[in-house]
Amino acid sequence: MRRHAPGTPRVDVTLGRVRGADGTPRVEVRVADDGGGGPGTRSRAAAPPGAEGLGGRGLSGLRERVRSTGGTLDYGPYEDGWQVVALLPAATAVAVERTVERAS
Repeated sequence: MRRHAPGTPRVDVTLGRVRGADGTPRVEVRVADDGGGGPGTRSRAAAPPGAEGLGGRGLSGLRERVRSTGGTLDYGPYEDGWQVVALLPAATAVAVERTVERAS
């Protein structure tokens, strides 16, 4: 959020278990701010020190990574801010959790 919505006064991150449209267990990751973000609103000058060379492919790259797990990604305006929501297959989330535990 520091990179894409500098100065945003509040960011909420939630993680939960839900059922997908097909009834399969999913993990929902939701990130929402209360203003100041979204595509086209960030200026390079507003990026924090060291962020200029980070590169990346933004929301399209994030969507590709989420889809590669069998998940979905939605994003857009939300209340007075911006929101990104990823729904991941529960099995993928468990695999990621185990990988993180091994790395610790």
